[in-house]
Parts: sequence; structure tokens; C-alpha cells
Amino acid sequence: MGSCLGATANEALENLFSCLETEYEEIDSFLDPGEAEVYRQYYRDMPIRHLSSEQRLRRYRRFCRGYLHYIVAELLKWKGEPPVVLDAGSGLGTQAMLFGLLGAAVHAVDLKHDRVVIAQKRRQYWEKKLGTKLNIEFECLSVFLMDQKEAYDYIWVCQAISHIDPAEGFLDLSYRLLKPGGQIVLYDPNGLFIPNQIQQLRHRGLKIHQTFQTHAGETVPYAVERLFSYGGIKRLLRRRGFDIAHGECQFSKFRGKTSDETFERFFSLLDTMPVFSNLFGHSYIVAGRRPHSGG
Repeated sequence: MGSCLGATANEALENLFSCLETEYEEIDSFLDPGEAEVYRQYYRDMPIRHLSSEQRLRRYRRFCRGYLHYIVAELLKWKGEPPVVLDAGSGLGTQAMLFGLLGAAVHAVDLKHDRVVIAQKRRQYWEKKLGTKLNIEFECLSVFLMDQKEAYDYIWVCQAISHIDPAEGFLDLSYRLLKPGGQIVLYDPNGLFIPNQIQQLRHRGLKIHQTFQTHAGETVPYAVERLFSYGGIKRLLRRRGFDIAHGECQFSKFRGKTSDETFERFFSLLDTMPVFSNLFGHSYIVAGRRPHSGG
């Protein structure tokens, strides 16, 4: 499947990076001051235009070889009508934009109203810059309030399963929302990696299960950095009726520093060493597939 621009994966990613590199310096032209500050805090490691070519290349490699490589490959091999993707916990919408560039129809939902407003304005900026329309709908909504019908080919959950509460209820809902054969793809920090637990303990203390008040004044359950292990999230998916279509626990620091050939021959193998990667992998990506029949 080509992108909506008729581009290859590399060209779609180049369009993504081009927008990311320019919009940071232009956000004051299309975001209100408060929104611009939210954007700057959200993307604290930007801007990247001041980096050298080699530094940018490393960052792009880490970006492409990390959490996005599986779902991008899935979207590119899709045949027929454009796939429909739910981006659950979409934040400021960068990944939704990439999925749109790759030709998908995207429904992106987030609890935080300011993030959704910013994402909508960013989509308009990207469409103007790239000269194309992106089939993306951003909505401020709890995933638990969505219409519960089979509608999606993929559900993308990037660093959000640690916040959605209860996680088990969300996975049950995801099973119902996915079409037969559809996949939920989860990316999150690995709970067995001790530095992750220490970092999150400092961040939120011992109180994981809290509440969040939405823009509409509703109080909803909200988990604060409740980290699952790589094996734990796979078991949770299986108990909900999913088959595991893909899984790896990633050593993120190796993903940007080597050539493609060296990475594929040596460093990517670390992700497939279960005992070692479960304990020392920084993050995981797991895809659960809803069976075509039964379950």
C-alpha cells in the first residue's frame, strides 16, 4: 500500500520529519501561547534542526527502528480499502499524522482537551505544508465511551496502556472494537526494567490509581505510570482472547547508532533473547490479533 501521497515508507517518514523539523519554529504562528507551551513541554527534545546531520540520522533511525517499525510495516503491506486505525491516547497526534500519510483512516482519541485542540491545529498545518488532506479525526473522549462496534483494523496504544484504567476493561473493549483478524499494538516501558520503576516511583509516588477530570467536568479513573512487564502484557492479551502476532522487548540505546546491516545482523537479535531482554529491555512492543473466528 502506498501512502496518500503515493510515497514509499521512507518518503512518508521524510515528510513526517520535515514537518517536525519546521513546525517547532513556527508553532507561535498557529498555536495560542498556552498551547505553544504545552507543545514545547510535550516535545522537550525538540527542535532537531540544530543537530548535525549524523545526530539527526541517529535520532531518525531510533525512531524508525523502535516502536513504529511494526505498525508501519503492517500498514504498508495492507491490501484493498485503506485500513482504519484507532489511536488510543493520541497525545498531540504525531503518530496519527504518520498513519494518515501512509494512507490509513485514523480516529485519534485522547482524554486531554488541550492536546486534542493542538493536534487538530497541527493537522491543518501539516496539510497546508504537504498540500494534501489527511483522513484523521481527533476527538476528546474516553475510550470507554466510544461506540462499541467492530470498526477498526488496528488499535495503536503508544505509552498509554500505563494510564488507561482499568487496563483489562480496555483490552476487552479493544477486542470488541477490532474487526476479526484486526490487531491491537501496544508500546510501553518495560515494567521489569528496574530503572523504569525507579523513575516512575519518583514521578508519582506509590499512588498509581487516581482520577482525572475531563474538559466536560466528568471524573474518570486514571492510572499513573502503571507499568506492565513484557511477559505480563502478553499474558493479559491472551487471557482476553487475543493471539500474539508480534512481540519484542527493545534495547533502545542500540537502535540509532549502527548501520542498517549491522543492526539487523547483530543488535536486533538482542530483542529476541527472552530472559535477557525481559530484564534489561527498556521498552516492549506487543501486537495481539483478534482471531478471525471463535473467541
